[in-house]
Amino acid sequence: MIYLKATSKEQFDQAMADAGWTRDIEDRIGNTFTVPVPYTESRSLDIIGIIQKETEEIQEVDGPLERPVHIPVIETLDGYHANLILHGENLPDAFSSMVIDAPVTPNRAFL
Repeated sequence: MIYLKATSKEQFDQAMADAGWTRDIEDRIGNTFTVPVPYTESRSLDIIGIIQKETEEIQEVDGPLERPVHIPVIETLDGYHANLILHGENLPDAFSSMVIDAPVTPNRAFL
């Protein structure tokens, strides 16, 4: 598996377009949209996007009937993430700078 991390959604979307992994579709009223094509015979791309994880910190907020509720604090990890498996296709140059080492505790993975 190849783990990808872009600096932003815009950078990732540009890489998708540069790699030819998008296509244009038209809705019923004639608007055209560019959409990703993550799955083909030669690739499986799981676009995760922004990752948010619970920290060990708990905060107290007002809940129903003004009773306190304890909820975990959430942190947003840097970057825009995806997992990729190639089935005979080479990694497009557009993604080469986004390859990262495998996370110790991946947020999501192919099974």
